[in-house]
Amino acid sequence: MDLVDSAIWYQYPPEGLTSEGCTISEVTTTHVGQKIPTAEVLVERRPTHVDVSSTAEDTVRWLARQQGLVDFSVKDAYLTLDDSYDRVEWTSSVWFKGHIPKHAFCFWVACHHRLPTQDRMLTWKHDPPDWKCSLCGTCMDSHRHLFFECAFSSRVWEEVTLAINWRNAPTDWDVIMEMLSGPNPPRKFAYRLCMAASVYTIWNERNQRLFTSNRKPEIVCAKETIDVIMMRLAWRKMMKTKTSDDAG
Repeated sequence: MDLVDSAIWYQYPPEGLTSEGCTISEVTTTHVGQKIPTAEVLVERRPTHVDVSSTAEDTVRWLARQQGLVDFSVKDAYLTLDDSYDRVEWTSSVWFKGHIPKHAFCFWVACHHRLPTQDRMLTWKHDPPDWKCSLCGTCMDSHRHLFFECAFSSRVWEEVTLAINWRNAPTDWDVIMEMLSGPNPPRKFAYRLCMAASVYTIWNERNQRLFTSNRKPEIVCAKETIDVIMMRLAWRKMMKTKTSDDAG
């Protein structure tokens, strides 16, 4: 049906539309008594019979591109409507079994380079302010600066990686992500946990200093991050032991 050459809505609506209780016949007729072609086609194509069972429960179905008619889910709807996304290598480094949800979400946003850092917010301002990194105060913060060029964040990263025995841990974001996303990264659970926790801690402390009067020194931020990581590692070890005992 061509909706370009035959528009449903005319400049002047049918007279029947201005009164309550207008009929289909009145809707499809213009003020001069002529039929609106597109509306006529829509009327012809309307369902003439729908089987409705008073005993069956209503269900929502979705016509997916690949699977056909399936039970509706937000995921299937999203994949059907928007399949133009690129696959990324770092997915398993963010969403892995045993991840800490709030850390993973912050890490995920950072992987997309979508954290609202000062350099990004600068483009929204007509009169750019003289912003400085709230952690080190030397320059405007940015994704690359915060992870981990900033003197504050690099100290936190150093302390955390040493605590989990990550020797010679790189400080360049791209190198770290390449290492974590490799086919067989060493101690992948601990390293991925460490990266996500560090990103969350640094971003949270940045916001605390920027919007409140709360301030923590590097060593305190590092210790709190290490404590969270160690508790998660202990939990994972306990779960593995429990699974082995149940299997035995």
